[in-house]
Amino acid sequence: MADVVLFSYREASTLLHRLHPLTKVLAMIAFSIVLSLKSGNEPTTLTLLSCIPIIGMIVVRFPLRTYVKRMGFFIVIACIIGGFRYLATQQTGTSIMAVVRFFDFILIGLLFADSSAADDLSRAIGAIFGKIIGKSGYRFAATVEIALYSLPLVFETVAKCLDARKSRLQSAWKHPVRQSISIGTSILWMIIARGEQLADALEGRLFDPSRPRQSNWSFTWRDILFLLALLLLLAGIWIMGTTFS
Repeated sequence: MADVVLFSYREASTLLHRLHPLTKVLAMIAFSIVLSLKSGNEPTTLTLLSCIPIIGMIVVRFPLRTYVKRMGFFIVIACIIGGFRYLATQQTGTSIMAVVRFFDFILIGLLFADSSAADDLSRAIGAIFGKIIGKSGYRFAATVEIALYSLPLVFETVAKCLDARKSRLQSAWKHPVRQSISIGTSILWMIIARGEQLADALEGRLFDPSRPRQSNWSFTWRDILFLLALLLLLAGIWIMGTTFS
């Protein structure tokens, strides 16, 4: 796990990995809605909601320690969010809640990417939307797949660029403005180059986003029970947060 890439798929046989990809999409949407609407000023709700991604990480045996080493960008963003929230409200508790809520969104996204292959999700989306809106549905599914492939590609490129500079013993604190511009330019050109490689690979395989592709996934009792259990849990957290806040 030394070369772990953020938001990349990790093959395993856990409960989340065996769920239908669209089941996980619906679960992520439901969690995000409750987290957005009910956790703003309700610490009880936020605490209970934060337990869900923690349980998810335990279920999939998520290598959090390894991922933390690559999450410097999100840690900086969290500090900025907390700092601005404190300046706006002058309340430490509110600032901490904003940071916790931000990391809840990140962790849910990591869990989804960790347990859902881009190809499986694309096929599952295309199997449904293709029957409803025809070729546009398959093109939408292909767009989702490319986006999911591109996201870890960006983080991988950033990690390689930073590791290369560390190996050359380049200090980020010496001429920080110049170093930031140089690093940003290098990362941008590397991402463009990787994007061109991806485009060439797709063109070489005669990739057609409108081509129908069959999905090997089907909804089972496991998906239904999972969604029902999650919705009941979220409803219970909503009620408890409203009652005790």
